[in-house]
Amino acid sequence: ALAAVVLFACNVVFTIYGRPAASVSTRPVALADRRIADIITIPGALEVLIAAGFTPLRNPVMRTTLAGTVSLRQACGLKGLALEPLVEQIATLEQA
Repeated sequence: ALAAVVLFACNVVFTIYGRPAASVSTRPVALADRRIADIITIPGALEVLIAAGFTPLRNPVMRTTLAGTVSLRQACGLKGLALEPLVEQIATLEQA
């Protein structure tokens, strides 16, 4: 019974004061691991992706629903496309 009371007290304390926040990495996310929704904000990236075979991105509804859930790495894996050439093309657009 004493162990239950101690565990309950710990739970109350953690609930009130919260747990320490996980350290947030300031390292930028690699382009391949960024979501498509983030990538298509780069001027010209949408056209590059459509030309590479991601034709559903032409449809605004599909862009809204799918682009926020899939990374570029995942999308290339699903389509069977080489990731590196696409990353290089988009990286040059991002630097411009």
